[in-house]
Amino acid sequence: MKGFEGRKHSEKTLKLLSENRKGSKNPMFGRHHSEEALKKMRARKVLNHTPKFHTQETKDKLRVARLKQKILQIDTSIELKVKAYLEDKGIEFIHPFNFGNMYQCDFYIPTINLIVECDGTYWHSRPDAIKRDIAKDKYAKELGFKMLRLTEQQINLNWFKSDLDQQMNASRSNTQPQF
Repeated sequence: MKGFEGRKHSEKTLKLLSENRKGSKNPMFGRHHSEEALKKMRARKVLNHTPKFHTQETKDKLRVARLKQKILQIDTSIELKVKAYLEDKGIEFIHPFNFGNMYQCDFYIPTINLIVECDGTYWHSRPDAIKRDIAKDKYAKELGFKMLRLTEQQINLNWFKSDLDQQMNASRSNTQPQF
């Protein structure tokens, strides 16, 4: 038998052990670690300590690995509406689409190099999401993509159809639509 390995103390035993180590019953009661012992303990803690935050290199590796994962995704109601419209119009698209090694977007229409994002009101009105969306838009533009953000209200009221049609027509005539 290997001792107590793999077994657990009962609640009663844990309480008893705790009580037997309190106050004057504790072997360190009234004593202190020497400065040398404290230095050794700190050094061990630093060596064995896992960083609380990842380095930028690790974050980049994690981001790339995450983008390569095939995650079962359930489309939101607004994504389903946009998807249905694109399919009805016979527009080829990729859904979802990873661009660069940083982000994933809702739809990409390769014929006009357009990224379409469906922004739900709750998630995309949060301050952290707004910052992330701004960074995502900037990154996409740096890579040469056009961006079209559709709000939940635009999609639910079917206003997005004219925006998408404008983008499609503008790309055919090589002019930029005005929003």
